[in-house]
Amino acid sequence: MAPSISIARVAQSVAPERATLPRGRCSECEAEDQPLDGILSEYFRLQVCLTCKQDRNLRYGWYELISKSKAKEDYALPESFFHGLPFYPKTNPRHESFAPLKLYLKRTMMDEALRLYGDDANLQRTKETRKRKAYDRAAQRTRKLLKQTKAQLASGDMAQPQAQAGTSSSGLDSKPLVPLVVDQDHQHQFATEHYDEEANSWVKQCSCGMRVHFEKW
Repeated sequence: MAPSISIARVAQSVAPERATLPRGRCSECEAEDQPLDGILSEYFRLQVCLTCKQDRNLRYGWYELISKSKAKEDYALPESFFHGLPFYPKTNPRHESFAPLKLYLKRTMMDEALRLYGDDANLQRTKETRKRKAYDRAAQRTRKLLKQTKAQLASGDMAQPQAQAGTSSSGLDSKPLVPLVVDQDHQHQFATEHYDEEANSWVKQCSCGMRVHFEKW
């Protein structure tokens, strides 16, 4: 009979390794030999104890981790500002084989926005201006699509597929329409993107053919 191994002994041998946190002097409260946050220490080179991290997050949200898209939206930062900034790579929640998410420190984003815009009032004005421009571009694309659709209807270009989809004039070759079967497990991966001059916007396309217009600052 094989000797039994105590589950408690295994847990004791593994738990300390998992629970080990770096210790040192906290840059916020300046207390010595404090348990420091592991992610801030490893990826952002910041020595902040767990208590101060929680306190500053509750007050200002300094040590929260946010995605690049949220940072661009909240702080109106252009793509060039992210080059060289430290980030925390997080496993993509959609699928582990997808590219990991890059999470940035909120305090860094706040500092970069202040350096770029000078104050919060100027930042808010910039965000409002961008929203108006994005709305105008979307409205322009919509008007253009409506104009094209009306032109096709007037010329009869859109009537031909409908005639082919229906029954023939003789009625002998009529076949029921078969709906397109969509892969339920398909996850859109927009690997390619380019600037559409006619639509005046950036476009990214999935391998399935789906195209999405988006803004790039």
